[in-house]
Amino acid sequence: MNELAQNVATWTGLTLLLGAAIHIGIVLAIPYVVGIRLRSMAERNTIVHSAKPSADYNPIRRSSPDLIYSASPYDLSKGPLHVTAPVPGTYMSVSCFALNTDNYYVKNDQQVGRSFDFVLVGPGAPAPEAPGSDIVRSPTTTGGMIFRYFVGDGSHEEQIERIRREIVLVRCGQQG
Repeated sequence: MNELAQNVATWTGLTLLLGAAIHIGIVLAIPYVVGIRLRSMAERNTIVHSAKPSADYNPIRRSSPDLIYSASPYDLSKGPLHVTAPVPGTYMSVSCFALNTDNYYVKNDQQVGRSFDFVLVGPGAPAPEAPGSDIVRSPTTTGGMIFRYFVGDGSHEEQIERIRREIVLVRCGQQG
């Protein structure tokens, strides 16, 4: 092999290796960057209610214009959280995400009665006595929850606004 061909092969190999390393680094970093953004949007264990998405305002990437969102970063380092949220009579869902953005819990209004009622427990922590509440074990101590409400043509928007303000996150053993 002549010297030019050897140089081209060497640089091609190094370029491919560098490209692969950069790609792997980005893929591994994205979930943690998303987690940092979620933690910075609100105080932990506090609900933030967004306005209805529009062309000018889109708080969640690729959000649906038919849905309105509430979200909360959570921290279970000081114990489990009891989460309750009334169902408005239209579609509603709750999703919980680990710190690395893995979705580990999803339920919608068809799977619960009149309200969502669950206790979020950190990894390795004992589950509290919570009669009538689902026990949901988070794989990480911190993460996030997203509540989605269907508003459709907007005819239920006022009702949904009132109801989503009734979401309660309270540390187990404390009054809500």
